[in-house]
Amino acid sequence: MCFKYTELLNLPIARAAYSDRTAWLLAEMSKIAYGKFEENDEDMQKLKTALHKAEFELVTTFNEKGTQAFLAKREKDKMAVLAFRGTEQDKIDDILSDLDARFYKNTDGSKMHKGFKEAFQVVEDRVKSECDKIKDYSLYVTGHSLGGALALVATKELNSDY
Repeated sequence: MCFKYTELLNLPIARAAYSDRTAWLLAEMSKIAYGKFEENDEDMQKLKTALHKAEFELVTTFNEKGTQAFLAKREKDKMAVLAFRGTEQDKIDDILSDLDARFYKNTDGSKMHKGFKEAFQVVEDRVKSECDKIKDYSLYVTGHSLGGALALVATKELNSDY
């Protein structure tokens, strides 16, 4: 069950500071990213229902070569969440992404885990395109395990103050 504590869904005033409520909301989003929304209509409906409990609307989902995520938005506070699914133990693509620990050197000289970078690249263009459509929303990026790593890569590659 997701969003059990609905009284926590009213986030504090938008500010650049840590918030227990925002952290909880993003943890819940990370949890529901594990739903198999790409497999059938029933699981897609479960995702939409879970998001609706928190007053979010599904914008789109991403499912390319082992990388899954969803983008959702909430009108009342102009909040958007991009949530990446973490490592699935029965998915070889996920395990290979985790294990490819060589470092990729970015054009700015920074280094990044090659497996995580490549896993994000398969959805990067669509993620950027979809995020551009909701620029008036504050974007939060989250995930657990491999999804957390993809969230960090996405944050760097989006390189914008959404």
